[in-house]
Amino acid sequence: MYAILFLTKVKTGIAMKKIPVTVITGFLGSGKTTLINKIIKQNSNNIKIGILLNEFGDVALESQFLVKTDEEVVELPNGCVCCVARGELLNGLEKIINAKPNTEYIILEASGLSDPLALLLTFYNPIFISKFRLDTIVGVVDYLNFEKVLDIYDIARHQIHFSNIVLITKSKPGDNLDQIKELLSDINPKAIIFQDSDTFNTMSLLDQDLLDPTDVDQIKTQMKYSKHDEDSHNDHEPHIHEEVDHVFFQTDRPISFKKLEEYLENNLPNNVIRAKGFVYFADAPIKDSKYLLQYVAGRKDWFRTGWDRKKSTGILLVGKKLNTKSILKDLENCITK
Repeated sequence: MYAILFLTKVKTGIAMKKIPVTVITGFLGSGKTTLINKIIKQNSNNIKIGILLNEFGDVALESQFLVKTDEEVVELPNGCVCCVARGELLNGLEKIINAKPNTEYIILEASGLSDPLALLLTFYNPIFISKFRLDTIVGVVDYLNFEKVLDIYDIARHQIHFSNIVLITKSKPGDNLDQIKELLSDINPKAIIFQDSDTFNTMSLLDQDLLDPTDVDQIKTQMKYSKHDEDSHNDHEPHIHEEVDHVFFQTDRPISFKKLEEYLENNLPNNVIRAKGFVYFADAPIKDSKYLLQYVAGRKDWFRTGWDRKKSTGILLVGKKLNTKSILKDLENCITK
């Protein structure tokens, strides 16, 4: 599910510059949306930000986790959990610009299963390069789960390999980061590594101009790209498709808090690596609240907010070799009778 953030400076009497784009990549649950929220909160200079989200299916999921903002938010429904078609991406960006012509910068939050190489090549396509400048790819790394994820999902390594900046999240003061930093440097010796913290200035990640066009040319050469390939009618750039399954559960009927907690704590299949969604509870501890679920590799968190749309439940579960029928049946059993 992609999220994109734009910031573009327009000065009177000066031709419009290309809008710089920062891509935020990283595996499922690494903290990409949290990073975007911090950028929004720390935007003390009031840079005009546009956000583009690549949603799963027809239900807005990613946007539910963004802090409330006056900036333009565009959601792109898409059935693929790891990519978005080139045409849809361009349409989304243009929709932001048309709605807010004074947009000053773009941050693109890529799906946790996406290949940043595909986005990198897309922004060097002629139809993009005339309007946008890919500034930096920021890879977000979950300190608690990254090494575990690497053993199972090749895409996590690929995401860091193509990042210019790596931000380590979910560490605490006093944690020894030497081992994970050494691992990240082995994957990508050129990457600049930062540790996220309460005092880290996220605005320092923007407008760094770290993308070297010659690197892109070398990548294309290595992949044996031809002019015909670039101008083909294929709407997707070549990229890795991680072999994963996903299950999406949706209902307008209220959910039993006790039953869903029991399922998540004791009966959720071990091969579910990620679950994320919003829940309409019939018997939540605090009534009439929208509960946001974040589950990553065995760790579960609930966040509470107000309803800004019809009360309903939508939960996305991702993993390998998932039994869709069994998971949906278990979740349906959590519906209040």
